[in-house]
Amino acid sequence: MKEQFVTLAIAKELKLLGFNEPCMIHVYTGNTAVNVDTYHECLPRLADDFNKIDMCISIPLWQQVLQWFREKHNFHIEIHNGCSKKEMDMYFNKYKAKVVNTKFYNDDIRNTIFNTYYFDTYEDVLENTILHVIETIKYLKPCNT
Repeated sequence: MKEQFVTLAIAKELKLLGFNEPCMIHVYTGNTAVNVDTYHECLPRLADDFNKIDMCISIPLWQQVLQWFREKHNFHIEIHNGCSKKEMDMYFNKYKAKVVNTKFYNDDIRNTIFNTYYFDTYEDVLENTILHVIETIKYLKPCNT
């Protein structure tokens, strides 16, 4: 079930952007006896915004991040296979990976960003796209303040 949640690296970036949704998993990053990040799970009814705690980082579901991008930053992400079956087979044979096109856009800036990724899993391309959106939001943030 771990693949349903974003990586710790993405979660850290989201915390810096102000992600504040309730999550079922969080990481305690404090100075523990072994000095490692410690994962904690809770029941869905106990989900909370753990980002409000200094030494904790909320680990959201991929879907939560996509919804948060739409609601808080007006970014919409589309992931689709833009290749024909023949092209897909050719790329898979050559690179041993699938090809997918992604698109994300923001109605406020009227800009659409297209990318093509070679990936092994859906989560791989989702991770790359989310990191690209995070970098775009960080770039735009000074302009919006």
